[in-house]
Amino acid sequence: MKHFTAALYFLFLAAACAAQNPDSSQYAILVHVSATQIDSGGSYLIQTLTVTIGGKHYLLWGNLISGSLLDPGDYRAKLIADAHKTNYLTSQEYEFLLPDGKTWKCNLAGESE
Repeated sequence: MKHFTAALYFLFLAAACAAQNPDSSQYAILVHVSATQIDSGGSYLIQTLTVTIGGKHYLLWGNLISGSLLDPGDYRAKLIADAHKTNYLTSQEYEFLLPDGKTWKCNLAGESE
């Protein structure tokens, strides 16, 4: 029984470490953040990013990271949700891989040409 408990403990520990250290090869999208700002999300604060992805300009929003803004610069990301309800409506969610190995999720809030 002790061996089973120890094996179970190490299994959970390995799963927790894997969740904390995402596979960087999955973050193949290069995102250039050119501006960040704090906005009101109703009763809470959000951050809004002006970004360029594949030569196109987007506005993304997400929660503040530990009460701070994400610095402008280049980041790796992956597209985790991409819904096209019609040929003119788009909903996307991205996950950024931050330099310290943590991740941050954000949603498409606008796009321009």
